[in-house]
Amino acid sequence: MRTKFRFILIFLFLTTSCSLFGQESSGVRLLGSIIGEWDDVCDVSYQYDYVFLATGSTGLQIVDVSDPEDLEIVGSCDTHGDAKGITVVGDFAYVAAYRAGLIIIDVSNPEEPEEVGSCDTPGRAYSVDVWGDFAYVADALSGLRKIDITEPENPEEPERYGFCDTPGEARDVAILGVYAYVADYGAGIRRICLYLMSEDGYLITQHLVIGVAAMGDYVYVANGAGGLRIVRRMSESGFFDTRGNTSGLAVSGRYVYVADGEEGLRVINTSEPENPLEVGFYDTPGEAKRVAVYGNTVYVADGNNLGIYDVSGALDVSDDFSYIKPENFKLFTAYPNPFNTQTIIPFSLPNAMPTKLEVLDLNGRRVALLMNETLNAGDYRVAFNAKEIISGIYLYRLTAGSVIQTRKIVYIK
Repeated sequence: MRTKFRFILIFLFLTTSCSLFGQESSGVRLLGSIIGEWDDVCDVSYQYDYVFLATGSTGLQIVDVSDPEDLEIVGSCDTHGDAKGITVVGDFAYVAAYRAGLIIIDVSNPEEPEEVGSCDTPGRAYSVDVWGDFAYVADALSGLRKIDITEPENPEEPERYGFCDTPGEARDVAILGVYAYVADYGAGIRRICLYLMSEDGYLITQHLVIGVAAMGDYVYVANGAGGLRIVRRMSESGFFDTRGNTSGLAVSGRYVYVADGEEGLRVINTSEPENPLEVGFYDTPGEAKRVAVYGNTVYVADGNNLGIYDVSGALDVSDDFSYIKPENFKLFTAYPNPFNTQTIIPFSLPNAMPTKLEVLDLNGRRVALLMNETLNAGDYRVAFNAKEIISGIYLYRLTAGSVIQTRKIVYIK
């Protein structure tokens, strides 16, 4: 009888172990995927119903993702060099095109993207982020390059404070406030002051630093074989071993979405930065390199595959945006402010609903309607180009349902 009982326990243990260790996903559900005739999906950016892909030698590819079960490639554009990184702001896609530097593409019509300008950088452009009138390019052995994009047709590096020569190999860049955080490969994470383009701090990690994201008080580092590192004030606050080779990440609220190479997509809860916790994963079919997040949907650059995943099953009930609390809406300070020509207006929505973003003069007259449509929950950055108005103080107002928030901006020609 005792022998039979032991056999039952062992059988149950083995059955449970196989179900746990053989899992391909937890809390994450595949919505759709597409394999195109492209080289390799190196980076991904999302805006509205479209995903913009940097696909190596096959340049920029644009995918209509309005129906995840029926994905369609609707546009493409040659980038002359291998498209390694991409950021989309407003009507323009900014592509880090390796030996070809920065390429600017007009994507106002996703079906007919058109190159409008370029700036050859001295190194090899891996990644790009945009802040106001400037694009910041992680340019490998040539460090971080600052490029004036006031005139997209004629982007150029300023004569003064135009670059910062980092000691390593700049692979990725994330802008937060007045700093750029650079993933400097073998030289750790470097903090660069945007105004003077000078180093203001650094942190050396045990493994190669490949990707970086920043939000609030924290910087999140894709540390290759070292997993996810969480940094505050250039000191490590916590880490999580993701088991794979972490190369890219995206942050939304208290969750970090990690592209973990052959280990796929990992969802990490960082509510307690000192003790991050994995709450979901999906073993993607390729090698996950980069991710973009929009509400509860994550887009993964996965080898030659674009995968779209619903992560709502990995989130806490309190993070499932099935209800609305006005205090959860957030309209952030535009940056830069004051600004010349263009500024970025960030905001967050806790739920899907009709959203309007407009710019008003001090008399309450509308001078620009930037958005008027239904948006899903998520974090947004909307570009405001002020070429058609005079210098002065303006208001930008976000209306989402019955919630209205307003802030001031200063435009200086």
